[in-house]
Amino acid sequence: ATSGGTSNSNQSRAIDKKGHLTWRAWYKNDHCRATSHPQTREPCVCKVSQFRSVAFGETKADYIRLALLWPLACCLVLLLLPSGARSQCNDTHQPGCRHQAELGIAQRHCLDPTKYWLCTAIGQEAQLKKCQANTGFDQDLNACVPWIAWVWQPCPEPPSRPPGWEPC
Repeated sequence: ATSGGTSNSNQSRAIDKKGHLTWRAWYKNDHCRATSHPQTREPCVCKVSQFRSVAFGETKADYIRLALLWPLACCLVLLLLPSGARSQCNDTHQPGCRHQAELGIAQRHCLDPTKYWLCTAIGQEAQLKKCQANTGFDQDLNACVPWIAWVWQPCPEPPSRPPGWEPC
């Protein structure tokens, strides 16, 4: 952009890339905005302390746009992270139903204590069952118990895993 200023003004002129004439100025107070001083009728001349142009970040609307842009940029970065970097392992301990010892024995769902896995036949997928309301599955008793009697315990590893299962 080409810029030129006048010697007795606190404004500078510039021509932008599209050929539009733009004015840049910084006024110290409201008196400098007048074309002449109210009492002396002389032209008002203020010292220029800082030039500002009408650009991004200069208006209230630009600041609002900028405030909306940062959260969107952060969300984009989170989406681009590898899935292992932004989440933890979600292993439900679903049994593979490949051994005779798994048949008829319930296995607790490790993420939701109100559910459990049950193998009904070898080679078939385990069925997900749900406890009655206000109860949680107790692995030691192999039954759903009231919450007052339920105690958290680490989930035991099932004897087998479903085909295609990969550890976290």
